[in-house]
Amino acid sequence: MLLSLNPAVGKRGCLPNHSSVVDWIEQAYTSHLGIVTEKLHAAQSKIHLSFDLWSSRNLRALLGINCHFADEFDKIGYFIIDNAANNDTYIEALGTEFGFNPLHRRLRCSSHKINLVARAMLWGVDEEAFENELAHVTIEDQDLLI
Repeated sequence: MLLSLNPAVGKRGCLPNHSSVVDWIEQAYTSHLGIVTEKLHAAQSKIHLSFDLWSSRNLRALLGINCHFADEFDKIGYFIIDNAANNDTYIEALGTEFGFNPLHRRLRCSSHKINLVARAMLWGVDEEAFENELAHVTIEDQDLLI
């Protein structure tokens, strides 16, 4: 599908394979590690951590860690929130009160977007198809679930 939309994708080696996402995550981690470390060292406040732990359907443990701190400019940074309409209202109100452009400071939750795109690609417009398909998964197939 990607090649039919843009043949240059194949020439540049951009087609994803089974390890592409892992490779991209590792590259992003490596490229951002220094910047994040510098920001944390320059923090003007205590660094507060929040954790989100969960398990996939095949019981793989997943961990998300967030750091909260005041930067060297003592400014509000970015907001990572889901796509609910009430979050638009929230960010607009904060932007008005603290003088920032809400369109530039709101980041959509990438995991949520990836999930929505994957579901749309796999199941189309039938929102129940994914759950219906899972109901028929065999024991052998369960190891493939994330």
